[in-house]
Amino acid sequence: MIDLNKMKKTKCMFGDFQIKGKEIPDNSIDCILTDPPYEKKYLYLWKDLSLLASKVLKPSGFLVAYSGQHYIPDVVKGLSEHMTFYWMFGLVHEKGSIRTYQFVNLKNKFKPVFIYQKSPCDVLVKGWSSKYADKEYPYEDMVTNEYGEKD
Repeated sequence: MIDLNKMKKTKCMFGDFQIKGKEIPDNSIDCILTDPPYEKKYLYLWKDLSLLASKVLKPSGFLVAYSGQHYIPDVVKGLSEHMTFYWMFGLVHEKGSIRTYQFVNLKNKFKPVFIYQKSPCDVLVKGWSSKYADKEYPYEDMVTNEYGEKD
């Protein structure tokens, strides 16, 4: 189990993961947080990132990767080569960061963030607890109808 309260040492590395990754010993880190390029010509990097993560992460370690939307199926395919899907969420941008995608006539204000885990996938994260953790459906008293009222 990872105890977030006991994590005291954090090291940030900046640069090309294909170069910087060679400096990281195998099975030595708990988490990778990264933001690879989104353009189509860089799609091959997602598979390379998955391979690096599978080598340098400790067992049950996490890869957290910020992504663009255009090539999500390719991103998922690349990350899934050597890692196991854990979760994804959207990071909402403030008003000034909204981007218009003309070729699909959409305005977008979030970026997907993918979380993958190295096998074995049996880690619980202590410190991310909730007062709802012991309930069968932990958010049952937070559920509302379309008018914001509890049913």
